[in-house]
Amino acid sequence: MKKITLILTIAICAVTISAQCKFDPEKFKAELKHHIIATAHLTDKEAARFFPLFEEMQNKQRNIHQRIRQLQKTKPANDAKARNIIIQTDNLRIQKKQIEQQYHNKMMKLIPATKLNEALKAERRFHKQYFKNVAK
Repeated sequence: MKKITLILTIAICAVTISAQCKFDPEKFKAELKHHIIATAHLTDKEAARFFPLFEEMQNKQRNIHQRIRQLQKTKPANDAKARNIIIQTDNLRIQKKQIEQQYHNKMMKLIPATKLNEALKAERRFHKQYFKNVAK
């Protein structure tokens, strides 16, 4: 009887822990948005203009990042193929930065540069803190 109770308790704990560790992208986005708004002191109007562009930029960058990861997972058969993968990866990283630059220029037309700078810092700090917490 004790063994059954112990096994049942361990199973319930395991299920509870695994349920707590699941990543919820919508919750993550909401927390990030709230953090950026609070830290950068964005007004409702500024936030309404900023976040559609911000999310569009992130989606484009995410697509490029996925392509980079696919390239990095491949195992080239020879030197020429390895060189090609490196060149493609470098070009994709440059493209990712160009997208970031284009969107930053667009965002600076919608909100003051000081607030954009604070929003970008807030995003970096949020990601850093979030992943520190997840690692614990």
